[in-house]
Amino acid sequence: MTDVTTILQNPVPLYLLGVIPALFVVGDAPFSTLTSKILHILVCLGCPFTPLFYFLHVKTGANEGGDAIPDCCAYWLPKDKFQFHVPNRPENNIVNMWPFGYKIKKLDFTNIPNIKTRLVECVTNVSFLDRFVCFVSGYFVFVGFIIGIYRAVGPCQQQDWPAIPLLLVWTLPILVIRVCKGKVVVRDPREALKLVEGNIRVERLAEDKTRDIRGKVLATLLISIVIHWLTVVLTYYTKPVGFGCRSIGLSVVAGIWSFNSILCFVYYYLFNHSPPGVDTSPVYLWVCTCGVAVGAFFIFFSVISNNSLWWVIMFGNSCDVSSCLNSDNAQE
Repeated sequence: MTDVTTILQNPVPLYLLGVIPALFVVGDAPFSTLTSKILHILVCLGCPFTPLFYFLHVKTGANEGGDAIPDCCAYWLPKDKFQFHVPNRPENNIVNMWPFGYKIKKLDFTNIPNIKTRLVECVTNVSFLDRFVCFVSGYFVFVGFIIGIYRAVGPCQQQDWPAIPLLLVWTLPILVIRVCKGKVVVRDPREALKLVEGNIRVERLAEDKTRDIRGKVLATLLISIVIHWLTVVLTYYTKPVGFGCRSIGLSVVAGIWSFNSILCFVYYYLFNHSPPGVDTSPVYLWVCTCGVAVGAFFIFFSVISNNSLWWVIMFGNSCDVSSCLNSDNAQE
């Protein structure tokens, strides 16, 4: 019991503290309640595609090709706040459609200009502290990436290395966009438009523009499926051989992220459902649950990473990293 309490009193690994702010930036959402904000952080922790899609394709104004402010606010509205006139249909030609999915549409505020004004009021500039946090987290993620590559191809070392920052390398473009764009949605657009009557009209985009956007979204999906498996491969080949057993746990997280990225792509993007948090379907609850599991794994992984003996006790001799010392002694 004394050994356990001693280990628990050890300082939290610095790299873990460094990447925690990145998770808050990635999971930032303009919901009015603290519970909804926390749940959205869990969503982003359980599915990389969701924040990558928002920051790379909505926050940058990919739909409009210009001003991104209306887009990044309207993203948080339910699909019944948008209406699309279906051509060549004599009856029921007005349908509600979320314009950020596969059936990409352009927002048109000419019928109710007051809606655009209200949406713009939901946005403010990113603070200096927010930018600083992005730089700090980005530093730890980037350094973790470099260390991961070095440990995989470099000399044998017994000291553990920060696999978690390397696992979160997909957050880097999000942190860069947060700093460069300098805008953040701080008020729930649903609350801002509660007293505004009417819906936002959406229009078709040109076919070539639609193909271009869909191609970029598919590239984002591919990144959100594949990139974290790089951590699994690097960990597996990290010397000594005992470090390879870390890849088993990391592959579970990578598998969850890949599966959920495909699931959210199909459910939210292809089927044009309202975004996570606005839509509270079983898919949303599932991704939240996965976020809890991934967060628990990160904590567990960080606690036992400072004590190599725990790995051997829990997972067997295949996790023994003393082979570095043995090989050095043999050479002497």
